[in-house]
Amino acid sequence: MLKQLLAPTLIYAAISTLGFSIISALFNVEYSDPKMQYLGISFMLVSAAFVAYLLRGRLNLKAWNGSRRLPRHYRYALGVLSIATLVTFIAAPIEFALRGVLSPLIFAAAVLSLLIGFSEEGFFRKFILDHVSPSASLRSKATWLIASVLLFGLLHMTNVLSGMPVGAALDQSIKAMPMGLVAGLIYLRTRAFVPLLLWHASIDFTLFANAQQPFYFGGFWGIIIDACVILLTVFVIWDVIKALRTQRSGA
Repeated sequence: MLKQLLAPTLIYAAISTLGFSIISALFNVEYSDPKMQYLGISFMLVSAAFVAYLLRGRLNLKAWNGSRRLPRHYRYALGVLSIATLVTFIAAPIEFALRGVLSPLIFAAAVLSLLIGFSEEGFFRKFILDHVSPSASLRSKATWLIASVLLFGLLHMTNVLSGMPVGAALDQSIKAMPMGLVAGLIYLRTRAFVPLLLWHASIDFTLFANAQQPFYFGGFWGIIIDACVILLTVFVIWDVIKALRTQRSGA
């Protein structure tokens, strides 16, 4: 496993590290500065291009909502999740325009969030977890899942190079791991990349939007998004429990 992940992970981390370092050195812009939402697009484009290279030939838009063999309750929840996240992106500029506080920054935040969602879900979920087949044992899946969660958390420590205090970066890394665990569980069961990409992007986008102005409408759709994610997690856990019971009864 280590040999398969070492080089890609180092390259992925280097892109973030160099990106933050160059922006900080040239423009004196730190992580919390709103200008980062403009400037961060530059190295996130490089990151997204690298992830697209890793996933070449495996981005099947026909299977955006997971395998057609998925039970209907999974497909419905994934579909609603995708729609709710897209509405969040549409709602923010409309709300801000109606309130007279619309700025180009909200569109930069949308682009940056989508690039982050594609890069991080593409690498830490699709690229890493596709190393284990859907028919693999639960132990094998758990091993890859743990690896993806740990790497996902550790990557956030590169934010130190953008001016974020070490303690804050560590806190962000730890808080990112539960999300990585949930996203990994859902991906391993559904292999649905696009809904997770949009979910991830919507989280960052809502944070960026609220950093500029209170994004009231986002909270409503956030409830729907959270409900879908909770339902999907419950579905996966229940399927794992059933699989474990089957293994024990067959042993």
